[in-house]
Amino acid sequence: MGLVGAAVIAVWSWNLMRDTSAVLLDATDDHLEAEVRDEV
Repeated sequence: MGLVGAAVIAVWSWNLMRDTSAVLLDATDDHLEAEVRDEV
């Protein structure tokens, strides 16, 4: 059970890092940024 739990936590943490890395690194979509700048 310990190995299964460790695998579940590892998958969860990997997905969390993948999903939040763009926000934490302040990555932007160039196309979206250009649209926002044009509207403003």
